[in-house]
Amino acid sequence: MFSFRGKTAAEFLEWLTPSSLSSLKPYSSTLSVLLNENGGIIDDTIVTKHASDAFYVVTNAGRRDKDLSWFKTKLEEWNTSRGKEGPVEHEILEDWGLVALQGSNFSVLFWRWIDLIPYQVQRRHPICRA
Repeated sequence: MFSFRGKTAAEFLEWLTPSSLSSLKPYSSTLSVLLNENGGIIDDTIVTKHASDAFYVVTNAGRRDKDLSWFKTKLEEWNTSRGKEGPVEHEILEDWGLVALQGSNFSVLFWRWIDLIPYQVQRRHPICRA
């Protein structure tokens, strides 16, 4: 999981994906892909827009090292030659975890599961109930 921030963060990520991230509303996400220079798919990804200059990106854990290396190379290229309006900062979210749930009944099952977690754990790791 990665965080990208900066005045040109949307342009940077739009350069790497076929997605129109500028049109996303804050705190909304899109499923996308990372593209190589020939338009081939490197990996699938989910991009969440926090603000016009802040994005949260999730890639496959199995390709983490390859994706990280690729992001670093592309970020260096962007910041030295393409991102003339401002650099993009990249943060690797090392100690973060992610649980992805899908399906029509996920909400019911999720809250049943959360209720099984001891109260002491929930106090230390707050969970927002939608």
